[in-house]
Amino acid sequence: MKYEVEDGTIKHDWDEYLILAMKAMNNINMRRITWFLCKHEGEWYYPMDLKPEKEFDEYFRNDSLLDYLKERIRQLELSLEEADKLRAKLRVLQGEHNNLKGHYYERQVLLGFIKSIIDRASGLTEGISVTDFSYKLSFFLETGKEIDIVLEGEKVVIMAECKNYAPENIYNITQKMVEAFVEKARHLAKERFQQKELRLGYFSKHGFEDKLKPVLDRYGIFFSS
Repeated sequence: MKYEVEDGTIKHDWDEYLILAMKAMNNINMRRITWFLCKHEGEWYYPMDLKPEKEFDEYFRNDSLLDYLKERIRQLELSLEEADKLRAKLRVLQGEHNNLKGHYYERQVLLGFIKSIIDRASGLTEGISVTDFSYKLSFFLETGKEIDIVLEGEKVVIMAECKNYAPENIYNITQKMVEAFVEKARHLAKERFQQKELRLGYFSKHGFEDKLKPVLDRYGIFFSS
């Protein structure tokens, strides 16, 4: 009888261990699947391609930006009304940021924009107030012609294109693509933001070919990887 109890206890403990192990594995696998699908959105792939990659954990590293922004809100000297407005914007962004459907990199860039606004940094976001901005992701002009990020301040509107190509595919970012972005950004600015200064940004997760950088300079585009 003693051995039966011990065997039963061992079996119970083993079953609990297996359940916990499976939950941990499922959590890791779900993160891997999410990352893979976001990275390869719009591409053909085979199930055997879904395997661990060293960049996986790095893909989620900028989640901490949201925590940073929340902490900075507490440090800013804002009225209660202004702080509530900013918190409301970040609550919306928190939900969108967690809804990973192929737009994760755009949200990374947008979080960087908001961080620079809060930090009163110079450059692309200079002159935009911490409580006076609105943003849109995937701003559609018409079918097939969208702008990844539109960030609007009182006197400035920023339009940004975001490319998340793998390093071996950055050659796909061409002068023609840049010029198409400039054209649709100027069209949108003329149509909806006539009284505001237009600033353009072009972001590539893994950089650009050197030959493209003079093209970005020619159009006054702020670019970064």
